[in-house]
Amino acid sequence: MDMVRPDSRILVLEDEAVWKDAIARVLVAMCVEPTFVRSVAEARAVIAASAQDMLIIDRMLGTEEGLVLLDGLPQPPWRPAVLVLSQVASAEARVFGLDAGADDYLAKPFEAAELRARVTALLRRRAPQNSEGPLVFEGLGLDTKARTLVWNGERHGLGEQPFLLLAALMRAAGETVSHEMLWREGWPQYPRLTPQDSVIQVAVHRLRQRLEEVTGRRWVQGARGRGYRLGPDADR
Repeated sequence: MDMVRPDSRILVLEDEAVWKDAIARVLVAMCVEPTFVRSVAEARAVIAASAQDMLIIDRMLGTEEGLVLLDGLPQPPWRPAVLVLSQVASAEARVFGLDAGADDYLAKPFEAAELRARVTALLRRRAPQNSEGPLVFEGLGLDTKARTLVWNGERHGLGEQPFLLLAALMRAAGETVSHEMLWREGWPQYPRLTPQDSVIQVAVHRLRQRLEEVTGRRWVQGARGRGYRLGPDADR
């Protein structure tokens, strides 16, 4: 279930009509009316006139590099979340985009459900953490203030790392969370470090073990090459 405020301000830097239409369909279905611009100069003018919650940036704008827009963005807490959405999708390109200051990077062509999940997760992450209430998914609960797991009315302790990873997965409500997003949620102290897949795999394995220990179910499912999602298997 999407939890995006309909008044969320999303600016999309995209110069190709086919991608503009595809992005618009996803955002309008989320009850968000985005603002579309075709150049970095136009984007900067919009940002200067009105604070944005999120930017969706294409990298290939004729002869212009979309990532240039990241230079000079407002500082936190006014800085918008940034999702790069590009056909430039090699591992090196993703690392370059993340190092440039993007929060997430999604390749074109994309699935509508994945774009929706990325937008939802980024906007939730941008919201003040102390305003977030309990998270619930398929009977599994997470008290975000006490940082405890709730199952069948009973509370169970979670370490810092499992809590951060589980919170990211629960906010996505069954949609796949990318390795990049999990890294930024689970290891916020290393925002510029390239996501370490082996470290993520070990942490996810430990989270799986803890959830299975408490619930008797395997909750964290892998999506090959894309990330992980939350979804319970049958009782084991």
